[in-house]
Amino acid sequence: MAREEKISFRYSLISSLLYASFFAIPVVWLGIDLYDYFSVGSVSGVFVMSVFFAFFMVYAAFTTYKYVIPAFKKSTALEINQQGIIYYPQNVIIEWTDITDLRLANNTQGFSTLHCYYNLFNGRETCIKMSLTWVDCDDEDVFGIIEANLEERNFKWQHHAT
Repeated sequence: MAREEKISFRYSLISSLLYASFFAIPVVWLGIDLYDYFSVGSVSGVFVMSVFFAFFMVYAAFTTYKYVIPAFKKSTALEINQQGIIYYPQNVIIEWTDITDLRLANNTQGFSTLHCYYNLFNGRETCIKMSLTWVDCDDEDVFGIIEANLEERNFKWQHHAT
């Protein structure tokens, strides 16, 4: 990466749409039930369904705002640059010199999470988990690029077996 200033990966449109549709289905279902309770005149039913409908509506709107809109705009989700890693879904910036350990974990659904251990300003170590579900990339390639940059830019870094 010595020649390149930065490597950017966009938001995954497919993952974003699937996740948003996962919450849109209950919104439609609850909307239909809410209409039914309203038609019958059940005040308690309307109240209960309104609460659930509002919760799912807010969460679906949040998911759309946080993931779907940036995916349609082809915004950057993950950036690897000279200074470190920028993970936009969580607004995280980690400098190369602060990283102490890096792991790629795959769960049973096939989604990968990048576990990045780093030092805080007070010397304590903490971990940020970056879900690569939102990133349009090959998870192993991203891990390899980050690991290669760590070997090049962090003199304290030693390759860890994962």
